[in-house]
Amino acid sequence: MIETSTNLDWYKGPTLLEALDQISEPKRPSDKPLRLQLQDVYKIGGFRRGYIASNSEDDPAKKAANFTYQDILMNYHGQIGNTYAPVLDYHASPVPVSISEMVPTEPMVVETFFEYPPTLGSFSRQGHASDCCCWCYQECLEEGPDQCQDGGIAIAGCH
Repeated sequence: MIETSTNLDWYKGPTLLEALDQISEPKRPSDKPLRLQLQDVYKIGGFRRGYIASNSEDDPAKKAANFTYQDILMNYHGQIGNTYAPVLDYHASPVPVSISEMVPTEPMVVETFFEYPPTLGSFSRQGHASDCCCWCYQECLEEGPDQCQDGGIAIAGCH
């Protein structure tokens, strides 16, 4: 793992340390407005789990009625069709959706994966413990109702 072994003559790839050294650091979106994901909920009025707080003047967070996505589904033991109704974990909030065209059954706030990687542009599906599925949000097709404004902060939420 650390150095090439004479016991593994057939292996021509890098050692573990060489492979780790070849990993490049991801580009951070430091040129974008700050987005904070609310995960823990305290008894503070106005904010709820799954809400996104952003600057109301500079690229405010928006609700999306429809959006496109790219999915990665691993170890799923069932059929996916028009009756499939997963629960997505998005911005630390569960959002039930239907899969006819992956339409949220509750309003949700979305940011594109390409604009706000890695956490604000992705979500996962709730299911059985052995299921593993994640999606990358790619494009807003139709914006939902406006978000509320609170002292220069745009608050868009799922509830």
